[in-house]
Amino acid sequence: MDAKDFETELRQAGFNEVVIRDLPPGHFLGDHAHAFDSRALITAGEITLTVGGISRTYPIGSIFELSAGCAHQERAGVDGVSYLVGRRAK
Repeated sequence: MDAKDFETELRQAGFNEVVIRDLPPGHFLGDHAHAFDSRALITAGEITLTVGGISRTYPIGSIFELSAGCAHQERAGVDGVSYLVGRRAK
């Protein structure tokens, strides 16, 4: 799926805030949660998310979703990561 189609789908699903995030190589953010639902399309690099002690890596072209309040950790890959993310307030 390309970024334009993904953004259209986000907006149709009520994700009114859509932004591009760029994280540098090795960026790490420990346990945290957001007050919004998020859905993201990886456009460059990769990111590993850890939820409930289970880690999953998302490469280019993959999509991840996190519900509001979901505690997680995130780590950008060796080349960093860029992703298009929609945020939907709860």
